[in-house]
Amino acid sequence: CRIDRMIFLLKKIVPDFTERELEHIYFIAMLSLLEGLMNVPMESLLSVLHPTPEIEEALIAHTGLLGRIYAASLKMESGDVNGAAILLKSYGVTPEVLSAWHP
Repeated sequence: CRIDRMIFLLKKIVPDFTERELEHIYFIAMLSLLEGLMNVPMESLLSVLHPTPEIEEALIAHTGLLGRIYAASLKMESGDVNGAAILLKSYGVTPEVLSAWHP
């Protein structure tokens, strides 16, 4: 599942992550799934929910650590492990690390 995959990536990048980072991962994953389930554009969801700028940038532009984790998770969902590794290369994540993911 997307949430588990994103937590896996967070643990690989930031082994001593904070509760706040974990909460943001959950929120990003849930919003991204809600977008598909409700068939509502992400911008519309964000205009109603008013998340932090960090969460909004992660969901819209895939920037920052959380945005990179989200984008890499989407790549992994589509089977593009190398693409995910490219997105996370600056954090020291390799295709071999990502291959350890087992849902």
